[in-house]
Amino acid sequence: MSNIFLVCFLFLVLLHIILDMKKMRSQQPSLKAMYFILYSVTITLFISMLWGVKFPMPSYFFVNDISTWVHKTLQA
Repeated sequence: MSNIFLVCFLFLVLLHIILDMKKMRSQQPSLKAMYFILYSVTITLFISMLWGVKFPMPSYFFVNDISTWVHKTLQA
Protein backbone atom coordinates (compact mmCIF):
# COMPACT_ATOMS: atom_id res chain seq x y z
CA MET A 1 0.00 0.00 0.00
CA SER A 2 1.19 3.48 -0.71
CA ASN A 3 1.93 5.88 2.10
CA ILE A 4 -0.65 8.37 0.81
CA PHE A 5 -3.41 5.78 1.19
CA LEU A 6 -2.20 4.81 4.66
CA VAL A 7 -2.07 8.42 5.87
CA CYS A 8 -5.54 9.17 4.47
CA PHE A 9 -6.97 6.03 6.04
CA LEU A 10 -5.31 6.84 9.36
CA PHE A 11 -6.91 10.31 9.34
CA LEU A 12 -10.30 8.75 8.57
CA VAL A 13 -9.90 6.36 11.50
CA LEU A 14 -8.96 9.22 13.82
CA LEU A 15 -11.92 11.27 12.58
CA HIS A 16 -14.21 8.32 13.22
CA ILE A 17 -12.88 7.98 16.76
CA ILE A 18 -13.47 11.69 17.43
CA LEU A 19 -17.02 11.53 16.08
CA ASP A 20 -17.83 8.44 18.17
CA MET A 21 -16.56 9.88 21.46
CA LYS A 22 -19.95 11.39 22.33
CA LYS A 23 -21.76 8.10 21.80
CA MET A 24 -19.14 6.09 23.68
CA ARG A 25 -19.69 7.95 26.95
CA SER A 26 -23.04 6.23 27.44
CA GLN A 27 -21.90 2.71 26.47
CA GLN A 28 -21.07 -0.24 28.71
CA PRO A 29 -17.48 -0.51 29.97
CA SER A 30 -16.94 -3.80 28.11
CA LEU A 31 -17.90 -2.17 24.81
CA LYS A 32 -15.61 0.76 25.55
CA ALA A 33 -12.75 -1.64 26.24
CA MET A 34 -13.34 -3.57 23.01
CA TYR A 35 -13.53 -0.31 21.06
CA PHE A 36 -10.27 0.91 22.60
CA ILE A 37 -8.44 -2.38 21.93
CA LEU A 38 -9.57 -2.65 18.29
CA TYR A 39 -8.68 0.93 17.45
CA SER A 40 -5.36 0.72 19.31
CA VAL A 41 -4.35 -2.34 17.29
CA THR A 42 -5.50 -0.74 14.04
CA ILE A 43 -3.65 2.52 14.60
CA THR A 44 -0.52 0.66 15.76
CA LEU A 45 -0.51 -1.49 12.62
CA PHE A 46 -0.97 1.51 10.34
CA ILE A 47 1.78 3.53 12.02
CA SER A 48 4.08 0.50 11.84
CA MET A 49 3.37 0.12 8.13
CA LEU A 50 4.13 3.82 7.61
CA TRP A 51 7.50 3.26 9.29
CA GLY A 52 8.23 0.41 6.86
CA VAL A 53 7.58 -2.66 9.00
CA LYS A 54 6.60 -5.64 6.82
CA PHE A 55 3.96 -7.92 8.29
CA PRO A 56 3.55 -11.51 7.07
CA MET A 57 0.35 -11.84 5.09
CA PRO A 58 -1.43 -15.19 4.58
CA SER A 59 -1.88 -14.53 0.87
CA TYR A 60 1.88 -14.12 0.36
CA PHE A 61 2.50 -17.40 2.17
CA PHE A 62 -0.08 -19.18 0.02
CA VAL A 63 1.19 -17.77 -3.28
CA ASN A 64 4.90 -18.25 -2.56
CA ASP A 65 4.88 -21.58 -0.70
CA ILE A 66 1.67 -23.55 -1.12
CA SER A 67 0.93 -22.86 -4.79
CA THR A 68 4.53 -23.62 -5.86
CA TRP A 69 4.41 -26.87 -3.88
CA VAL A 70 1.11 -27.85 -5.53
CA HIS A 71 2.49 -26.94 -8.96
CA LYS A 72 5.62 -29.07 -8.40
CA THR A 73 3.52 -31.97 -7.08
CA LEU A 74 1.21 -31.91 -10.10
CA GLN A 75 4.15 -31.68 -12.51
CA ALA A 76 5.79 -34.83 -11.08
